[in-house]
Amino acid sequence: MTRINDRELSTLAFHARVLAEAGDPVNPLLERANYLGIAASGLQEFICVRLGSMTARLRRGDAVRPSGMTVSQTLKEAWKRTDILTMQLDRILHEQIMPELSAGGVHIAQPEDVTPVQMASLSSLFHRDLMPALSPVFPDEEGNLPPLSSAQLCLAVLLAGKETGQEELAVVELPSSLPGLVPLVGNERWLMTEDAVRLNLHLVFGDRKIESCSAFKVLRASHAACKSGETDVRLAVKDCMARREKGKILRVVCAPDMPGMMEEKLCAALKVERSLAVRRGYVLDPARVIRALPGKADWEYPRYQGAEEEALCGSDLFAALRERDRLLCHPYDSFRPVIALLEQAATDWDVYAVKMTLYRVSEKSPVVEALAKAAARGVQVDVCVEPRARMDEERNLKLIDYLEFAGCKVHTGLPGVKVHGKAMLIERMERGKPRLYAHLGTGNYNEKTAAKYTDVGLLTADEAVCADAARFFAFLAGEREQPDLQELTAAPQGMRQELVRLIRREMEKAVRGEKCGVRCLLNALTDVEMIGCLTEAARCGVPVDLTVRGACCLAAGVPLETAGVTVRSVVGRYLEHTRAFAFGAEGQEEVYFSSADWMKRSLNRRVELLVPVREPSCRRKLLYLMAAHCREDVRCHLLQGGEYRAHTGDQTTDVQQLLMKAATSRWADA
Repeated sequence: MTRINDRELSTLAFHARVLAEAGDPVNPLLERANYLGIAASGLQEFICVRLGSMTARLRRGDAVRPSGMTVSQTLKEAWKRTDILTMQLDRILHEQIMPELSAGGVHIAQPEDVTPVQMASLSSLFHRDLMPALSPVFPDEEGNLPPLSSAQLCLAVLLAGKETGQEELAVVELPSSLPGLVPLVGNERWLMTEDAVRLNLHLVFGDRKIESCSAFKVLRASHAACKSGETDVRLAVKDCMARREKGKILRVVCAPDMPGMMEEKLCAALKVERSLAVRRGYVLDPARVIRALPGKADWEYPRYQGAEEEALCGSDLFAALRERDRLLCHPYDSFRPVIALLEQAATDWDVYAVKMTLYRVSEKSPVVEALAKAAARGVQVDVCVEPRARMDEERNLKLIDYLEFAGCKVHTGLPGVKVHGKAMLIERMERGKPRLYAHLGTGNYNEKTAAKYTDVGLLTADEAVCADAARFFAFLAGEREQPDLQELTAAPQGMRQELVRLIRREMEKAVRGEKCGVRCLLNALTDVEMIGCLTEAARCGVPVDLTVRGACCLAAGVPLETAGVTVRSVVGRYLEHTRAFAFGAEGQEEVYFSSADWMKRSLNRRVELLVPVREPSCRRKLLYLMAAHCREDVRCHLLQGGEYRAHTGDQTTDVQQLLMKAATSRWADA
């Protein structure tokens, strides 16, 4: 029987690895703070989504999970580890990062440290920028507070009684639109926004006497997903968002200075057991505070701008792609050629159609503006926007409205499955005949995340690949019942089967005594069938080398089972987001990339694409990228059984730094 590590505990192990970077003095100070903010956001989302989902699942029965643990056992252990990590996070923030910021000249003041001169300036700022966004709420006649948004920073206020003398509870929500810090008069002195509001609360409540005030936030179960099979996707998304707003409260996170009486009144007004209230460090929203910190060059990684091939900087990108395919490895390669190709299509009178999938885009996205510009010029623009992208649902609903108003034809995914595949197709008339150009990738069409996440994308004019892309978009538009692809492979129709076939082919080679191998870059490996297939391959003698950034449920290093499997996790300045695979011995590999991780949801319940990379220079480049992660001296964490151990030291190589140098030198070694 294949040994499976628990998915939730493996996810927590990833957050622990990120937190370890926050405490590592090798990293620049602001980068350590950023790692801490990422860990704080990740743990908060883990509670709301993963633990919220498991809590709901437990109410349906205490089933045994693939790891062999029951739901209740996993839930208990996950809460325990989450609390331990949160306490570690508080210690790193308050005992390391904040003192070092202060020593470097960036002082985050306490309310009692604010001088009269600073207070006068602060009150002016409060009137102008903060007070208009504040709306106190009170319990109703039955003593119930209205629903508070999950993870929203709030102030609980105890007001002196008017007539009866009994203290009254009020809550002031601090909208996420407010900054994490506000400036004080003086050199590099800052005050947390919640403290700035506390010092000026008398202006909010008028003549009411304030007895005490403390910060808190509620964490609600936010796992609600759109109902499967719903034909009206927009209605399903709105219903899902409404259900999340009323999700079960899992935790009430309170500041350490909250009086016991206030905590009791707050829990009573929220209708939760007091046992759900926990005390945390003074900074309840580290990610928001860290985002507001001023930048200093010597506290940050050296600036890096993605490299651009000269042929992709010209005025005719179509000609460059007719010459040969281009593989872009972001952020080492700039994302600019992808945007430039779309912008050129928007103004090219020979282009008659543009088709694209959008999952998450940036604010004021140049991709969206180019699509709107093309539609305004009369180009047929078909866009598949997935409104069910978790936590981006509201933004995507607005995006759909904007694109439709601009004249684009918008498709909102397919019933029962999310459209997660990343594809763009441009149809152009050349010498009286249609010519197709495509971009296929592993990451979103988002220029901001493309500078922070590692991803790959293929720009191609290959006729067979582009014809498949055209069939793929016809499927998304409802014009075909199945994608029926020739070069590409789609999920859920056939990607799982194709991946299993490729792994089993390597097993057959091993049995015949031939050279073989499987190498993967992934975000997550949690699918039981794929884990079983890789484990079986390792038992047959196939070398299996996996770089998995996040959750990995394959227990590497188990004698007689997975001794031939290497699993590493790279945590660096960029979020490892690439999904790429090589099947075969060195020099004979078949190479692919995909929008999908090896997870059940990705292979069974999402529309994804698996893309072969055959053009020689593109193939060499992707193999070089994958081989760089597999070097024995790479700074990483190695998985042995169920535990990760750090593989670091003075002699280790930062693989992301290595790849930045490779891109700068035009991938000369690839």
